[in-house]
Amino acid sequence: MKGKKGKNEVIIGAIVILVLALVYFGISFLRGVNLFSSQTRYYAVYTDIGGLEVSSPVIINGYKIGIVKNIQLEKSGSGRLVVELVLNDAEVNIPSDSKLKIYDSDLFGGKAIQIVFGESSTFAQSGDTLLGQMELGLTETLKKEIQTIRRQTSGNQ
Repeated sequence: MKGKKGKNEVIIGAIVILVLALVYFGISFLRGVNLFSSQTRYYAVYTDIGGLEVSSPVIINGYKIGIVKNIQLEKSGSGRLVVELVLNDAEVNIPSDSKLKIYDSDLFGGKAIQIVFGESSTFAQSGDTLLGQMELGLTETLKKEIQTIRRQTSGNQ
């Protein structure tokens, strides 16, 4: 009796471990992380990320090549934000003077990062920090235009 009970416990334990592994891989897959391909990590520092979130897409020429893996405050206490990107295709050579530009990816305020290639002949290595930029979104652009029009109309009166 005791041998059969011990065997059942081992089987149940193996099933629990298998289920946990499947849940982990499933969540990683849904977040856009390909665990079976080589990955490259890059960093950028921003003063404002405008609502960028973890798991936001990273785009090259309209093609999703990775995701935002992590966002944290810089440890120096400057208030700047360090954004970590993970690219799923390690074969992509990114010039070291490339820019990581945050932009509006849709009309609802969703953000993404676009990699704008530079002209350098040297390529960035995994773990390098690239120049971060923030593109004004539709809302910010409209606010600036309205403020300009207000100043022009109030100055004419």
